[in-house]
Amino acid sequence: MENLCKLGKDSKGCDVFSVILSSEVLQAQVLSFGATLKDLRFNGFENSLVLGYQSLEDYFCDKNYAGVTVGRYANRISNGQYYLNSKKFELDKNEVFATLHGGSDSCHNSSWKIADYGYNFVELTYQFHDGDMGFGGDLSVKLRYELSGSKLILIIEAFTSDLSLCNFTNHTYFNLDYSSNLENHYLTVKSAEIVEVDENKLPTGRVKSVAGSMLDFRAEKKLLDHNGSISLIDTNFCFSNGRTKMREIAKLETSKCKMVLSTTEPGLQVYTGSSLKPPLQPFQGIALEPQFWPDSPNNPGFPDAFLRSGKKYKHITEYSFTNTDGCN
Repeated sequence: MENLCKLGKDSKGCDVFSVILSSEVLQAQVLSFGATLKDLRFNGFENSLVLGYQSLEDYFCDKNYAGVTVGRYANRISNGQYYLNSKKFELDKNEVFATLHGGSDSCHNSSWKIADYGYNFVELTYQFHDGDMGFGGDLSVKLRYELSGSKLILIIEAFTSDLSLCNFTNHTYFNLDYSSNLENHYLTVKSAEIVEVDENKLPTGRVKSVAGSMLDFRAEKKLLDHNGSISLIDTNFCFSNGRTKMREIAKLETSKCKMVLSTTEPGLQVYTGSSLKPPLQPFQGIALEPQFWPDSPNNPGFPDAFLRSGKKYKHITEYSFTNTDGCN
């Protein structure tokens, strides 16, 4: 099919493919490397609504996680370790005090296999083995990107023969007016609580109310604060203690475009890109990452992120787009 194109090889010698997806009003480009959402176009808008790179080589050395799928544990695990049945698992520490997004050489930094594709969808698979990045258990993952009308639908399913931590998300940065930063964006997050973190961005084990704080986005709020600076956010907002039915949890809006995010996941990491590195710029895009809460295996009372044999992990997230200037 014409929407599949081979781009080259990654550092491990695996072929890297691009797949173009289309609906009546959306077009997306997905890379097999990192199961990456590289580009997303909405009819009536000149530029992509997501941040990406021109060069494939930029993805191979990317430090921003731009558009990639992260796991087997999205977000941080403190001290790069967890315990299961009194056994200690030592993980790849790619931060000083933590393992971030599954370690340095996880699925975000590897090629996935294309299992199936059509004009409006692609399915990719990835196999984790027991001991990869220090994690326990084999884990088989299937991810599906699908365009349906004005919706981008992401479905991630996983199975294990044993017991495995399992927490995936997409790490796309959105910029709905393709300007140099987020100053014209408004955010709504339908959550009254956040995970409290210490100076190393690691959970303290407590949740706290957003009431009266700069992180209260229950009513729509501009990301440009009263001092004229873009809000510095790198926070997990809490919605439930486990996976639920699909529900709307957040909105991102500019004068011309609105994106509504709905998901099954119990938390949403919001990151306004304060530390984005070249070729991207700080605050150029916002990551909205539905996922389990950070460091759940080390915090009793946090959602249980272990997947057991015979059970299925199924994460569904939908991004729905509306043209709000009446031009479409």
